[in-house]
Amino acid sequence: MSLATADPFKLPTDFDRHAPRIHDIHWQECPGAEDRELRCGRFEVPMDYANETRAGKASLVVIKYPAQNKEKSKLGTLFLNPGGPVKMEIGKSGVKFLAEDANSRKSISEATGGRYDIVSWDPRGVGETYPRIDCFDNAKQENDSWHDTIPRAGLEARALLTENEDLKSFFEQANEVDRLLQELGERCLKFESNNDTLQYVGTVAIVKDMIALHEYLEHPNTTLNYWGFS
Repeated sequence: MSLATADPFKLPTDFDRHAPRIHDIHWQECPGAEDRELRCGRFEVPMDYANETRAGKASLVVIKYPAQNKEKSKLGTLFLNPGGPVKMEIGKSGVKFLAEDANSRKSISEATGGRYDIVSWDPRGVGETYPRIDCFDNAKQENDSWHDTIPRAGLEARALLTENEDLKSFFEQANEVDRLLQELGERCLKFESNNDTLQYVGTVAIVKDMIALHEYLEHPNTTLNYWGFS
């Protein structure tokens, strides 16, 4: 879930949530990224795929790590989603993950022979993608809410979960995380700023956004390559 923070990928100055869809990404160097090969941009998609004019548009922050094999031709695009929940975040920023985790992006590129562009994005409600979902008044309130909780520290899995006690401990943690996330959802529902956007955030929207990105970067008749993990 996102908070109002400094935005290195600002919305276009002429951004209008009720404007027609724009089929283009203006790639540029990613602000603050050490790897100068990384490219970032925004991609606009319908807020509501069932009725593209009713709710306007969403604006996805997208990042690309170009294919690294200079001797062979590119085979396509590999879409990457780091998933969630992770620590104190409900959804993880794909942009931050690809920009900040050099080891992971290089390992994934090597695993594909360096012949795929690796593309990730901030899903709706995450990072600097619009729509944003607000659940806290400020960063301190968010930090206090997650203080000394399992989502911040991460689930602890002992050994291979083959012993009953280990399984019991793990499921107790999982149940506590479920309770906290349910409380978070109830908190988010109380924010009036989310009234018009929450219905357009979720797994279905994420998948449709990824398909739209694939059709823009590749071709509707080509295979969509996806690497998701959590």
